[in-house]
Amino acid sequence: MITVTKTDTHGFRAERFRNQVVHQYYGHLQSVMHSIEPTDKYKNLFARPEIDGFSTDNTNIEWTSSLSGKPVHYSQLSDLDKQKVDGFIEEAFSRINRYVAEGKDKTGKEHDYSQFLSIVGKKPNPNQIWIVGGKPTIVQWGYNDDNNLMGSSGIYPNWDSFINEIKTIQPEEKAVAVEAPIVEKPVEPIAPSMDAAVVASPLFTD
Repeated sequence: MITVTKTDTHGFRAERFRNQVVHQYYGHLQSVMHSIEPTDKYKNLFARPEIDGFSTDNTNIEWTSSLSGKPVHYSQLSDLDKQKVDGFIEEAFSRINRYVAEGKDKTGKEHDYSQFLSIVGKKPNPNQIWIVGGKPTIVQWGYNDDNNLMGSSGIYPNWDSFINEIKTIQPEEKAVAVEAPIVEKPVEPIAPSMDAAVVASPLFTD
């Protein structure tokens, strides 16, 4: 696992599902994404939150990924690579929205997962997007932005230092390439087991 970035959650409100903070269902989120796309194309779309508990005293979260490579923020991509990332995000959230709509009127596990994904699966602000190993990864998901802070780079501790470091990069350095998303035929969602424990998800290897 590598650290993608750390964010400051002060001013944000964590979303809840069944009276629990949604981040505690990360394993279930991975299972739902696998149901939407069994090839695991979206396996690393949502970064993994690393934090001991989710009390109001914890305002900093470390976001990790099982991918390898130096994380690059969306703002540092070329216009062409931004278009590729935008296309990947649009495709992924179109699939997510369809899954939510199809499960809304169902019962049992499919309805539960549809409800959960409707809370978590909200299209990200560009400030939430990082590229790791050529793939988009979303951080700071699962938070209600009551104070409209998501558009501010202030969600990242030491952001000013980060920007100053970027300014030292020589102009001739090329932007990080992003893999072009492959448009595939929609796969009918298969309801994952709600009985699986978070730690049981085989999709991430620590």
